[in-house]
Amino acid sequence: MAREETPMTDPAPSSSPARRRLESAPDPDTKGRKGCLTWGAVLGIVVGATFAFYGLPPILRHYYGETHVAAAEFYKGDAKLIRVLRVETVRTDPPDGSPKAALPPSYYVTVSLVTAKTWALRAGDFSLELDGVDDWVGGVAYKGADADGTIPLTLGVESEVTLRFPRPVEASAEPVYLHLASPRVRFELPK
Repeated sequence: MAREETPMTDPAPSSSPARRRLESAPDPDTKGRKGCLTWGAVLGIVVGATFAFYGLPPILRHYYGETHVAAAEFYKGDAKLIRVLRVETVRTDPPDGSPKAALPPSYYVTVSLVTAKTWALRAGDFSLELDGVDDWVGGVAYKGADADGTIPLTLGVESEVTLRFPRPVEASAEPVYLHLASPRVRFELPK
């Protein structure tokens, strides 16, 4: 007997089986890994921030460091001529016959400045490095600077400015270097 063949046709859309979502059990190997990722991210941020604050500045200072100027020598560059003239360590009274004000014991550094272009220089741009002390002491306006710390400079004319650096109480060390922030220069102080 011959078999009767029926033509192949697409099943009707209404007769197609409905899709069902299959529930899968969580893979036991990945359970608890979110905590590891969170702790890894937190530790990465802490290590990165620590490196940015403590590790990066010495590295940048090494590669983009300061120009070193020997004692009694001039810094010549960027249309500027700068030289440290003298350093005075005063334990009680200000130098130069100033009134005996209630100023703390300080270091006084006199600097000769000549510039051929406008330069907005402030007393705070200078820092004093002391022998054996990690933190540099910031400059404070004293003689030759305005009340707000701005040092008035006339183009092409030598200006003599005395800067005051408050002496830290714990410091018995002597000043070694004068640092200028812009341009980055380190002056060895005369002894």
